[in-house]
Amino acid sequence: QIVMIGRDEGWALTSSGDMLHYTNGNWQLVSGIAESGYNAIAMVDANEGWAMATCGDVLHYSDGKWHNLSYPTDNWMSALAMVSNNEGWAVGQHGTILHYIEDTWEPFPSPTTEDITAIAMISANEGWAVGDHTILHYKQGLWESIAAPANLEATAIAMVNQDEGWIVSWFGDILHYENSEWREVPSPTTESLNAVVMIDAQHGWIVGNNGTILQYEDGVWQQPILNLTEENLNDLAMVSPDEGWIVGDNNTILHYFEGEWKIAPVPKHPWSDTIYLDTI
Repeated sequence: QIVMIGRDEGWALTSSGDMLHYTNGNWQLVSGIAESGYNAIAMVDANEGWAMATCGDVLHYSDGKWHNLSYPTDNWMSALAMVSNNEGWAVGQHGTILHYIEDTWEPFPSPTTEDITAIAMISANEGWAVGDHTILHYKQGLWESIAAPANLEATAIAMVNQDEGWIVSWFGDILHYENSEWREVPSPTTESLNAVVMIDAQHGWIVGNNGTILQYEDGVWQQPILNLTEENLNDLAMVSPDEGWIVGDNNTILHYFEGEWKIAPVPKHPWSDTIYLDTI
């Protein structure tokens, strides 16, 4: 996963358990992080953030360091969303939902036992989460199930605002939330789609397997970029309409600048030539 705090700083996780930090124009491996398969990260700001692992570890970033904390579940967590320094959410395996409040992560009632893969909070009072055959809506203090397509294997969600959002899936499906309803819209690919980011209601990006990059303009998802890479692209983050990052398998980092995606240099692992980048 990847998260950018601004154009000059960001964090990325790798499936091999490593963490990368972007500062001074370069991605660098972070030392002192236990290899626990961290696969979810969220930053409140440049000074505070959280990361969660498949094995039950939690990392809290404060005072310029990552600190290990206790974990309230044995299930792996797939996504994090912080709404403030004092409140946040994590979702994961078997419908697990964790709520961070009053300095503690605690299990929260979930309406599903399906795996939850992604979460997007609009505010402290409203949010959405998606997963296997699952769409959940948080409102009035409760998570509730919303009717979802029977074949939905959702991988990511992005909300423009409380009235509009997008979901992408393993099979190239794209769902659009408008007029209080999720509806499938035409997709230019059948490749697995792994992440979606909306810059505003008229502009957005999706990335997926085998180098898939989709762009949303003029009310349509298009595939304007072909053959830049054949690697699976796992996550993206836009710093602004004019700059962004994509991370993927086999040391792949793409940088969007001045209207063009280009392959960017990556740090070499001290004992491996391969880094599988999952999230920014």
